[in-house]
Amino acid sequence: MRNKCSAPLDANYSAQEPLRLTKPRNGKTAALSIDELRALREQLEIGSRKLDVWVTLYTYQLDPSLSDYLRLCDNVTLWTWKAEDLSKLETNFEKARELAPDSLITLIA
Repeated sequence: MRNKCSAPLDANYSAQEPLRLTKPRNGKTAALSIDELRALREQLEIGSRKLDVWVTLYTYQLDPSLSDYLRLCDNVTLWTWKAEDLSKLETNFEKARELAPDSLITLIA
């Protein structure tokens, strides 16, 4: 069985541009479906041990369509892509908190 997390990027990806998962690519909102993400979470639980699901989220990806995905993540690292967006740091942090209310949000500026 192939691990979907190690799937290669598609031919439309350019290293010059950030990978934008908030806009549907090939009909998908994210690399994994909600069901695939749930299944991945289940694989990370063995007995009483549980590994957390971490995700990197850029401020330009703060979109309500990602809420269901982010709610399945234990830890969200929030990154600012453009320096001029640092002035919106507090607002963007609050947006991330709304999208992932039960996740630990780590702010990276």
